[in-house]
Amino acid sequence: MKIWNQNLGIKYSFKAHEGNINACAISPNPKFVATGGKDKLLHIWDVTNLTEPSLTLDAGSTINSIAFHPRFQWIAAGTEQGVKIWDIQFDKKNYKPFATLEPEAPKGEKTK
Repeated sequence: MKIWNQNLGIKYSFKAHEGNINACAISPNPKFVATGGKDKLLHIWDVTNLTEPSLTLDAGSTINSIAFHPRFQWIAAGTEQGVKIWDIQFDKKNYKPFATLEPEAPKGEKTK
């Protein structure tokens, strides 16, 4: 992953994931960058220390999109299996999604 400065020079370059990165988001307070991709992991990076993620969450499926909530410490990941939402207060020890939204089968199709 590469992060450029305001003069379009590369400020940081680092390996964020083992596979492809499909999504990236910057937190509303610009202190964190979140990345996700084919390896099914959601990494949250402190922009002052890009040597290793501050937090890693397992989405269980390839991540295609990421969004930070503008007011709360929540992050959502859109995956092949739906959307997962976590509360990412950094003083917690156990990070599990507090909400999971799964796609509904189109009307007229039978579910397995």
